[in-house]
Amino acid sequence: MFHFSAYPTLKFFIKGFPLDYKGPRQASSLSSHLEKLAHPDLEVLRTEVELEDFMHNRDSNLPIFICFGIQSSIISDLARQHKNQAWFVVLEKFSEKAMENYDFDKGPAIVVRSVHGEQEVYYGPFTGTRHGHTHTLLSLSLLVVLMVILKYIVL
Repeated sequence: MFHFSAYPTLKFFIKGFPLDYKGPRQASSLSSHLEKLAHPDLEVLRTEVELEDFMHNRDSNLPIFICFGIQSSIISDLARQHKNQAWFVVLEKFSEKAMENYDFDKGPAIVVRSVHGEQEVYYGPFTGTRHGHTHTLLSLSLLVVLMVILKYIVL
C-alpha cells in the first residue's frame, strides 16, 4: 500500500492523499513546519499593522514573499504550489512608510526575504490585458521569484 525506504518514515495525508514528509526532524522544527502546513497558502492582510504582526509571529525558517499592491489572485497559484517552501503574504494597499520599511521604491512589488535575512525586490507589472481580458503574466520577474524560492529552500 505504501512505500517505505527507511525508518522512521513520516507520511502526511492531505485530503486523503499520502505525501512523504521532507521537512525538519527536530521536535521544535517539526512543530513549526506542521503549523505552516495548517496555514492558508496565501495570507491576505488588510493593514500594515497586520503585516508587522505576521512578520514577528511567523516561523522564520522559511523565506517570505511579501506582495505589495498585487491582487491575491495573481500570486495564489504560486503560493499554492510552493506553500511548504515559503510564506506568501499580500498587502494590496500600503503607505510610503511600508516602502521605506521594506526598502522598495514603487509598486507593485514583491519583496523576498530569505531565511538568512537577505532581501530581493521584484517590480511589476504582474498582469496584462490581451483581447480585452486581464490575465496574469508569467513575466521574467515571476521566473526570478521562482528561482529565488529554489535557492532558499530549507531542507
